[in-house]
Amino acid sequence: MYIKYHRNQTRIWDIEGWVEDIADTGKLLLEDLEVPDFKPTWLVRVSDMNIVPGTSVDGHYWSLSYSWNQSGEIFCREDGRYERIDTGQHLLTRSKRAPDRFIKNFWNRKGEIVNDLDPEITSTQSVTFEYLIQQICMDFGIDYIWFDQICINQNNIAEKMQDIKQMHRIYNKARCTLVLVPELQAADGIANIEMLHHCQWSQRSWTLEEAYVSKGILFVGQNTHLWLDSLTTFNNEDYGRFLKNIQDARAKRWNVCSALWYSKERVSIKAHDQVFALANIFPSVKKNINFDYSQPIHELMIQFYGHLAQDDITILLFGAPIDSDREDRLTAIRQEASLLPSWIGANGIHMTQDLLLSKPSNEAFRHTIEGRDMRLTSDAVGVRIEAATSITRCTTTDNSSLFTHDDLPRSIFRGKSCKIGCESIDLTFASTTAESQNIYNQELKQYGLKATHFLPLKRKNRSCHNTLSEPTHLGGFLSLIEECSGCIILYGLDFLFGPYYCCPVIKEDSNGHRSIGVCFLCQSLDLQAIVQPEQAFFIR
Repeated sequence: MYIKYHRNQTRIWDIEGWVEDIADTGKLLLEDLEVPDFKPTWLVRVSDMNIVPGTSVDGHYWSLSYSWNQSGEIFCREDGRYERIDTGQHLLTRSKRAPDRFIKNFWNRKGEIVNDLDPEITSTQSVTFEYLIQQICMDFGIDYIWFDQICINQNNIAEKMQDIKQMHRIYNKARCTLVLVPELQAADGIANIEMLHHCQWSQRSWTLEEAYVSKGILFVGQNTHLWLDSLTTFNNEDYGRFLKNIQDARAKRWNVCSALWYSKERVSIKAHDQVFALANIFPSVKKNINFDYSQPIHELMIQFYGHLAQDDITILLFGAPIDSDREDRLTAIRQEASLLPSWIGANGIHMTQDLLLSKPSNEAFRHTIEGRDMRLTSDAVGVRIEAATSITRCTTTDNSSLFTHDDLPRSIFRGKSCKIGCESIDLTFASTTAESQNIYNQELKQYGLKATHFLPLKRKNRSCHNTLSEPTHLGGFLSLIEECSGCIILYGLDFLFGPYYCCPVIKEDSNGHRSIGVCFLCQSLDLQAIVQPEQAFFIR
């Protein structure tokens, strides 16, 4: 497809006033950056768009991030390779009295417009994608840029794979990353900020890695632009959790769980690229991966996810999606996911880091990966699952109004630990009903998960009993991707999530065990009386 860029950029207005312009925010962000000791093999000199050796550039360079689909017409050749054709139909527009470089002249520090432009008097020019990028770079004062379509030699496989291996360094060492989002527009000072997480750029696998490792990000839209740091003046929901976590990643690196949450929202033309892009987020894992497009994809995925799982056990933190759009995506990939080990979580949705500790609170577990098998030793709690119709109610026939988060008494929920009594070694969870699920989902929606089962409790003095007979309180939830009559909570892997501990859940099958979701348990519950210590599991 072809896109449009208007050289006379419009400022954006929010509740605080004018969002900082590039002349101020950009200088503040970039003025103290040291020239990196690394340069890509090739860079593009913007003045004439010629390729030059990276080592010949003394100063800074920028990197370009965009959706390949928006650079022209994409065709699949008979040999399975994709090719781009650009017939020069991208549109470049400019008002008559536009300055040569608006970043210096568009408005002053007092927020006053210093050039009087007539938006009705414009010129339009049809150009190639390369020419469009050249004009954007010139407008923003960029002298050198790394542009994959020019800087990666597609005909030299060895050189191409070397550039893919060092992609994280290319973007991390760049002074800033210019992100092209033609869907972003502004009118009367109001921009459609929500397009930053609905645009094509936010749906591609490689752009996930490019954004994650970049020092700074400048979004350039059709007629406006924004720095990533300026987005803090907007509501997080306006631009999405992804960009919020990109900002947070500068202080705290993502764990595997977060990266997989975002990865499943994205696609790539080649299945291998989804693995290669993720690998660049985790340099310690990347060195163990063979960057080879001829390697069978399932073999590559098992190898890659095995290294991820060995490095970070949060790969097990996934459950059933609350979002119907995500459910539809999972349905489309379930046949392919069935060929992969269950501990990868390909059939579920992982959780994001802003609500997650990087390590379990007690780390009472050990694990190793051997091919498709995860060997794990952990404390465990057995679970029996009953239908919601098995519950006998005391004061109401409305299951959804009886069990609510607010109904938990303070002495149990936030007070000292209370022991939970059981008739057997198993906890009994009940399936959620259609009427109750909306209530229960309010607890887990911040994690993007659906509550498929709940833990019914009955309070007596300062203790609770797990019972289906006239329960009064909730003790926790399950979010499972498979139906089952029983399962096992890996209690030695307890991550703190607000008022809950979150633990992976597995179930036994003929080949060992399968990962099927997660369990949320109220922190105040003391399960030591029913915990089975140091259990060994083979998860496949």
